[in-house]
Amino acid sequence: MVLERRVAQLEEDKRRNEERLQRLYNDLQEATETLTVRGAGLSADIEALRLDIARLNGADEEVLYKISKLQEDIDLIKKAIEEKLGIVLVPLPAGLKGDAKSLFQAAEDAMTKGDLRVAKAILQRFLDSYKDDKLAPKAQFLLGEAYFKEGKYQQAVREFQRVYDRYRSSREAPVEAALLRIAQSLLKMGECSKAREVLKFLIDYNKKAPEATEAQNMLRSLSKDCK
Repeated sequence: MVLERRVAQLEEDKRRNEERLQRLYNDLQEATETLTVRGAGLSADIEALRLDIARLNGADEEVLYKISKLQEDIDLIKKAIEEKLGIVLVPLPAGLKGDAKSLFQAAEDAMTKGDLRVAKAILQRFLDSYKDDKLAPKAQFLLGEAYFKEGKYQQAVREFQRVYDRYRSSREAPVEAALLRIAQSLLKMGECSKAREVLKFLIDYNKKAPEATEAQNMLRSLSKDCK
């Protein structure tokens, strides 16, 4: 029966994804490409399966339960991959063009709509394909901003740090804004002392930047027992 074959295939996809998750810790670069493709394809398979089920009258409840559990397992795998490795496994919008300008615009649109997971996936695609493009520094900043808005401050710090590490020599890079966001993220995590050091570094980095003025105000507002 078609339904049973699809469930069997879904189970096999689950098993392979679990094996890939283990290998990710040993070979991140290879796994990034593989799991991104698999994650998008897996979501499409699940949606197709749901449509098939909807067309069947009196679908077997046991099969539906099995599919539900498989979806839960897959969601847990995707969550672990994103939290540990920063890889977002979500399908990209249909009809999305692959050139740098279109990807960047689509990411900005998703951010505006509050669809942060889609925005992150598009930005990762952009940075994988166009890391040397003139829009890359802004794309890297937006990726950090998406994590910041989600309240995932540790991941946000990692992405904002990359703005400085990779693009500080670029005139297009929002380095000062990224440094300020790092300090704000650290404060959200209770890392007051580290945040203070980043604020001081920002001021020394570019005293004339508006972000440096904000950094000075933040420093004055920090309590003396900031640790």
